Amino acid sequence: MADPDEILEYLILVGDETINDDQAKVIVCRNLAIGAIGRNEFEGNKRISLIDFIDDLNEKYQTGDKAELLSLIMEQYDAYILENFG
Repeated sequence: MADPDEILEYLILVGDETINDDQAKVIVCRNLAIGAIGRNEFEGNKRISLIDFIDDLNEKYQTGDKAELLSLIMEQYDAYILENFG
């Protein structure tokens, strides 16, 4: 997440491509969320949390494709937490 604008631009380019009946951008967003959870929960590092990071970006991108992608990342984050940690 060193360059969030570049990551969001990449996800926009992925568009509505599908992989095994799932949208590629959903898969990538889920993997971003899982990776962030793993780094923060299991390594105990002092990096900014994904939630704080997304909150900061939401201030910058309040509408449009990037705002939708940020929402999708958080949806995947919340779904993974619920599925695995209750």
